[in-house]
Order: sequence, then C-alpha cells, then structure tokens
Amino acid sequence: MAVAIALPRSGSVVPWLIPACGLVAIAGLSGWIDAPLLGAVCKPLTTLLIALHASRRPSSDSRQRRAVLAGLILSFLGECAMSVPRTFVAGLCLFVLAQCCYL
Repeated sequence: MAVAIALPRSGSVVPWLIPACGLVAIAGLSGWIDAPLLGAVCKPLTTLLIALHASRRPSSDSRQRRAVLAGLILSFLGECAMSVPRTFVAGLCLFVLAQCCYL
C-alpha cells in the first residue's frame, strides 16, 4: 500500500523545517535528547536548508545573491568537515572562505 504525502507548494516547507531542524540539532548535541548522531546530522542540514531558502528568495542584486549563497554552501561544507576529527582544520578553512564571501 503506497502512501502519498501532499506537501505545500515549493518553498513553503523550508521556512518551517529550518527552526525544527535547528532545534533537533541543539537538543541532540547538547544532550537534551539521547541522539547525538541526529544532532550531528541536523546541524549541517540546517545550514543547507537556509541556503535552499535563500536561493528561492527574490533579489535585485545577483552579485550579492551569489556571494551569500556561496558563503552558505561553504559554511555547510565547513560544518560537514568539522564533524570529522581528521578534517577539522579543513572545516575551519572553509568557514574562513565563507566569511570572505560575506565581505
């Protein structure tokens, strides 16, 4: 038996998922719930959802839009890299590059 889930029009789900995913990440990583892996997955996922939401927003300045999206994607990659001890420094470097995008 197949179950169909009706989602709202594109773009309307993401704003609700961002705070929910962020709260799960905080709860999982802080120990409020016993799910550290879930917290570790939701932390970078929140950044990716913010980038998705930002990519769908209208903007009159395409250069600024590209810079913000590049910064968000680099932040996502930095989060992923910092979650692995061997690639922690690479994650820090990605965060530095993300900050440069915001200048």
